[in-house]
Amino acid sequence: MLMWIFGEVKHYEVHYSEPLKKMAGYIELEKAEVSTEYMLQKAETSLALIIIDKKKERFIAVSPGNCENYISELFKNKFPETKLWHFSSFASSEGQNFQKELISRLRDKKHTKVSFDPGEVYARKGKEFFLPFLKRCNLLFITKKELNLFSFDVKELLKLGVEKVFLKKGKEGAELISAEGRFMERALSVKKVVDNTGAGDYFNAGVLAGILKGLRDVQILKLGIYSAGISLRNYGRAGCLSKKEFENYINLVK
Repeated sequence: MLMWIFGEVKHYEVHYSEPLKKMAGYIELEKAEVSTEYMLQKAETSLALIIIDKKKERFIAVSPGNCENYISELFKNKFPETKLWHFSSFASSEGQNFQKELISRLRDKKHTKVSFDPGEVYARKGKEFFLPFLKRCNLLFITKKELNLFSFDVKELLKLGVEKVFLKKGKEGAELISAEGRFMERALSVKKVVDNTGAGDYFNAGVLAGILKGLRDVQILKLGIYSAGISLRNYGRAGCLSKKEFENYINLVK
């Protein structure tokens, strides 16, 4: 969601069960001039209950709802043209099958980039489950734990055709690994951590925005680290970079 604030997202796919015009997320998208033509108002959305303790450790309980049963309807009439697709995991088999089918339609690996953050949901399903996705993946966001759950090593991922692997290391920072080399960036030093929920997603968004802006690898990694670090200052999206903050930082790293 952070990328639409940065002005990089042109299409957004989501299911809402409430009247669209009244939803806060819909209003935010309209203000950012993001196309909402691929929104469906049908069924029940997923619900995540996030519990954070005094040590800032969190527990997430997820109820997937049933909106993924209808996700195959998204592109029945029109298929969006975009140069970068970003995917995360689906909870249901319906969502996962739709994702596999969608990725199979994205055949031009050179001109249409696919980025993926599988999370533990897919990592726990194992290597064989994720191989069809990896074969079409240009950019992979993954943690050490997920890498171990998949039983992959980074060299194997690069051989499968992944161009850049972004290895997220939490408090240590993150590493960018590609055929050209490895770059490590330490985590941003922050005075107070209010909420770390979604920091990994903010990292992804910063990296992808940097790629779309044509930044160099080192700059891309710095932008991801900065986006994630700043997000810790408040709860949810309230902590993320404003468009002005984003533009100011872009000017600094160039």
